[in-house]
Amino acid sequence: MSSGDDLKAGRSVGGESTTELAGQGKGTSDFSGSVIFLVKPFPLGGGGGHVPPAHQVSAVRGEGIFAGDGLVGQGGDDDGGTSPGGSGVSGSGGKGSGLPAPTAGGIGVRAAGGDAHHPATGGAGVVAAGGIGRDAGGTPRNGGIGVLGLGGLQTSAGVVGVAGGRTAPNPNTLGAPGVHGLGSVGVHGVGDSTAGILGDCASGRGGIFSTTAPAGVAQAQIQLVPHSPEPTPKLPKQGATGDLLVSSNAEGQGKLFFCVQGFPQANPARWAEVQLVTPFIPGNA
Repeated sequence: MSSGDDLKAGRSVGGESTTELAGQGKGTSDFSGSVIFLVKPFPLGGGGGHVPPAHQVSAVRGEGIFAGDGLVGQGGDDDGGTSPGGSGVSGSGGKGSGLPAPTAGGIGVRAAGGDAHHPATGGAGVVAAGGIGRDAGGTPRNGGIGVLGLGGLQTSAGVVGVAGGRTAPNPNTLGAPGVHGLGSVGVHGVGDSTAGILGDCASGRGGIFSTTAPAGVAQAQIQLVPHSPEPTPKLPKQGATGDLLVSSNAEGQGKLFFCVQGFPQANPARWAEVQLVTPFIPGNA
């Protein structure tokens, strides 16, 4: 195999330099088609005695070497600002219902998950898993990030998540959050040992909570869901100083407790009930 050999179906060919396949028009005749190179299985019922493969077959596979990329894609430039630039890579899962519409500026990777029949769940648009770093002996040490989002400027969001059926926000109005979520629940965190959501700030507050209810309607900024009704509140023996806990009785009346000295400085931790002013005020908005 060497440079200059013909490309033949079902055969291997080699070359000593880049092989370029260019789409072009000629004179006043435009290029015919929407893709320069198309790879697909033979269609069912195509005739001529040929049939499609009877097992799972990928259309295209690319393999790099010496840290080279397996696939490099670059979208076309915009047409003078009247439409977005082309996507670097576009992918749609099997039986997909269509790719998301381009936005201002070409998209690096544009993906749509495939549809599925009930009770199966539709496919994810993008699934990413971080790699595993190993030491000289092969022992796993440092895991790679599954998804890394970097805003284009210091005023750009890192990751924007929008739940189905909602309109994506204008990126110029978001400020510079690491993650911006929009949905019936903006961000849902589920921890299995330490915390569901952890907020920390070097020079400000760890958490700021507000509501934007319509005029004349009031909404609480924070809700602590009470423990199940119980005659005597159960307070954690290994609480941490600063913990807040709400319990309730059978009538749905809540009590608020504050951990004044946590474990292990106190064993068990020490709690105090927050005394509330009475009479209680009925809601009015």
